[in-house]
Amino acid sequence: MAEVVKNYLITFKATAMAYKFENYCDQKDIEVKMVPVPSKLSDSCGYACRIHKEDIKKIKNICENKNIDYGDIYKVNKSNEPINK
Repeated sequence: MAEVVKNYLITFKATAMAYKFENYCDQKDIEVKMVPVPSKLSDSCGYACRIHKEDIKKIKNICENKNIDYGDIYKVNKSNEPINK
């Protein structure tokens, strides 16, 4: 099965938040992929997650309900480089 290109990236203010986020998404069967933060966004903790556009609303709800402090959500290209917020 071919991997679907995820076209958004969520950054975190702390590494622990990135791992917590990934764990809660796994529990809710939301596909995420932990990746290094692109150098253009190096003010973050060092980890981010690639996400699907259609999951953004669910993801924001998880972050709010589970007290996950995230930085921003960016649209990215296939090389995982941010295009915009």
